[in-house]
Amino acid sequence: MELITVGSWAPYPRNNEACCGYILQEGMTTILLDCGHAVFSNLGNYINCLQLDAVFISHFHPDHCADLHALRHFMRGAFISGQRSQPLKVFLPDDFEGDLTYWQQIKELDIVIVQDGWSFRLAELELKFYRMRHSILTYGVKIQSDQASFFYTADTRVEESLIEASRGVDLLLAETTFRSYEKDLAAAAGHMTTADAAYWAKQAGAKKLLATHFWPGFDLQELRNDLAGFYPGQFDLATAGIRVQI
Repeated sequence: MELITVGSWAPYPRNNEACCGYILQEGMTTILLDCGHAVFSNLGNYINCLQLDAVFISHFHPDHCADLHALRHFMRGAFISGQRSQPLKVFLPDDFEGDLTYWQQIKELDIVIVQDGWSFRLAELELKFYRMRHSILTYGVKIQSDQASFFYTADTRVEESLIEASRGVDLLLAETTFRSYEKDLAAAAGHMTTADAAYWAKQAGAKKLLATHFWPGFDLQELRNDLAGFYPGQFDLATAGIRVQI
């Protein structure tokens, strides 16, 4: 299993980069996790977009879903040209106050509505969805194969029950929206700090932590140093193009 970071900025990207988007590949299966601002325009740097098997959208904040519109039109063109005949499977939260109704009408997409605790088998991968603790309805996902396991927190506050759901994973992809000394801001916004992500990874016993969801104005070296002060284990920052073998 391999994870490729397309983008990790939030709530807007740095110049020539992208918001949240991550490619997970296992064997012949390719899943895109979130598709925020500028993700689609960078996606082709890493994969042939026609080979996507599925997309998971954690929630309807634009830094996680804006470029699903671009991907939808790409798929429409692929249908017209005959390059693709099967709709793209898209996992969306059961947020009927969001954009769910709109997306259900798009024939190029096969919309799968997820709920808390729900599981889905996709080729050699088992996906299980968990409701996170964010300002709007948000889902994280645990993905397992016979050889590896992975957990994506999406946007959330720390929650002990969710830590338990990610126990023992090979890779924890965790948001670190705020620095350790900004815990009040993080709690109010439904986000985590570097210290929160470190705590989650330690309590879960994750083999590796990959931090993500960075404010574009932050110094990444400062974030790295901040995280290192709380987490003694193996970790990295999800910068564009980084590939992690799971």
